[in-house]
Amino acid sequence: MEDWEECQASFLSAIDEFRRGSIYLAGDEIVDRTINLIRSGECVCIFGYSSLVARVLERAWRSPCSTSVDQIDINVDLASKMKTCFAGTKPDLINQGTNRVFSVLIVDSRPKFEGRRMLARLSKAGIPCEYTHIGALPSVAKKISLVILGAHALLSNGYVLGHMGTAQVANIAASISHAPTIVCAETYKFWERAHSDAFEYNELGDPDDIWRGPRGTSPDYKKGIPGFGPTGLPDRIESTTTDLSEWRSNPRLRLLHLEYDVLPPTLVTAVVTEKGTLPTTSVPVVLRVKQASVTMA
Repeated sequence: MEDWEECQASFLSAIDEFRRGSIYLAGDEIVDRTINLIRSGECVCIFGYSSLVARVLERAWRSPCSTSVDQIDINVDLASKMKTCFAGTKPDLINQGTNRVFSVLIVDSRPKFEGRRMLARLSKAGIPCEYTHIGALPSVAKKISLVILGAHALLSNGYVLGHMGTAQVANIAASISHAPTIVCAETYKFWERAHSDAFEYNELGDPDDIWRGPRGTSPDYKKGIPGFGPTGLPDRIESTTTDLSEWRSNPRLRLLHLEYDVLPPTLVTAVVTEKGTLPTTSVPVVLRVKQASVTMA
């Protein structure tokens, strides 16, 4: 019994040490490195919700800018840009003085709409935000000057595994505004697996989420999502909306809900980790170094 309790205590201690060193402290280091990439006048594009990206933006908003606005080469007139980005923002929420003054474009998509959570968090911090659907991104992508994305994993061939839609956001931003794309990820997310599309390896979500919303939050689309109110569909539209609850009985209909997307390395400018700012091709090197350190230990 004592051996089992000792083993359990040792195991829990190892978990706490990993969580503190590889997640929390690593995240702090990534935040410190990434905020230096955000300049005053920047329009930062993000996708969905990432706690690490949220911490980066919150820290950057509170931190002083090492470079003055006059010294920064901005493609559009700063006054006009800030007027557009800060439209509807309360004056007391606008960052003054020597701190960074930037705005955030939050891109969101169905069915989870995780960007709403990011919008609430950044708005509470006083950061000027604009919220749009991924389908409308090409119409507003011209204002983007920097893209910051989170990641679920970085693969050994340089591809990035992220939420479904990540590649589309990076591709549109690169094609229209030629903005650099920065990926923030701890090195524990580096994976020796390699694949180049979303069909080689993926996770299947609930297919009903595609038409009704996430399980447990919006089983009836007419009631809307708790905390955000009803969908706002007029009665004449609701009456003609097709109910797909019986889609399984239709042999001609199949719903496919893929959870993850694969972002090619050609769309990633750099990956910010606790080890430094690295190219996507550095994943195998980092994995070899970590394996060597484990072997020596």
